Amino acid sequence: MTEDEQNRTVWNALDNLMVEPDGTSALMYYQKIDLDDDGIDDLVLFNDDKAISRKFLAFSVGRNMAPINLKAEQIQKISSERPAPIQYICGSWALPADDITLKQPPIFISGMQKAKNVFIGWREMENYPHGNQYTHMVFKPYVNEISFVRDNRIFTSLDGDTLWQSTREFKLKNPQVVATMFRGYTDGVAVPVAVTRQFLTTHKPQQFSRWLSPEPLRTMNQGLKQIVVDHYGSYYHVAKSQWLATLPTPVGNRDYYLVLLAGRQKVIFAVVTLAEGTVASAIEIATDMKEEGEFSSDLSDANLFDTSDLDDLFSEHGPEIMCIMHTDAGLELYVRWNSMEGTHYSIWREIGTRMVNVYDEYHYWMFG
Repeated sequence: MTEDEQNRTVWNALDNLMVEPDGTSALMYYQKIDLDDDGIDDLVLFNDDKAISRKFLAFSVGRNMAPINLKAEQIQKISSERPAPIQYICGSWALPADDITLKQPPIFISGMQKAKNVFIGWREMENYPHGNQYTHMVFKPYVNEISFVRDNRIFTSLDGDTLWQSTREFKLKNPQVVATMFRGYTDGVAVPVAVTRQFLTTHKPQQFSRWLSPEPLRTMNQGLKQIVVDHYGSYYHVAKSQWLATLPTPVGNRDYYLVLLAGRQKVIFAVVTLAEGTVASAIEIATDMKEEGEFSSDLSDANLFDTSDLDDLFSEHGPEIMCIMHTDAGLELYVRWNSMEGTHYSIWREIGTRMVNVYDEYHYWMFG
């Protein structure tokens, strides 16, 4: 079984596997480990990284993801390894090269000057098509034609090392559409994506409303908080919340919230999707755990949009959803969010009840 076949086997099954059984709290971690001694690493999903409260779901990759009934020695083997956050599962089982989103990856436009019709995107990956193949720009539901201008490199020096990042510049073919496309958004606040014509045959931009900094916080009511607690487990409570976006659908709204969950010795920053009275999907963007006696449950000063020392997370602002696209592989969120040294431009795909990070460009602030 080749590595690519293993990857395909895992990804073809994940939509059904990443759904918490009744009575099981959120699946937040995974491990890649050979449990059935067939020489092929298997998949383990579980709800917590503390052994005392773990609930494991294990699947044999070599036997087409058949469930594994774990024995005591297998649980001991799993518990001896450090778990990984489930949203980064692509790092262990890479998406197939012909994945619907990776075939012709989008370019996040992180620098724009609307008045000059200048739109610049960062691109760290090597497999981008030529700039001429990028024909459209998408922001929220708006789609407009663009022209490729040029590629460039930006250099900087850090501790004597010369670093560079590649950029790609575009302009809108019709500058008059700028006013409508970015109504209410100043330079640097909106982050559209440049895409190819073929990309738009498989990705359908959705109409939705979204939070725009510095709008006032819109928080969860008690009923919504309870839905989140039911998903993560009663040992957490929602300490803070912030509405991010609402996507209308034929069966009702999908509401996206950033939440700060506080639990026993642990806090979690998560983005959750609430739909039809349940958590339809979720992704944890940061967690922090302290040893007993060192953890403070007083979160009165924890501001989701200020500096935070939780897991060294610098959160100048919460994640901002720039586009939502429907694909055959799952609903995708196009998101900007900050960490310690720069800004992530990420695509989160909904798989089962999880959001998985299938694409991530990281823009170091040292480049300006």
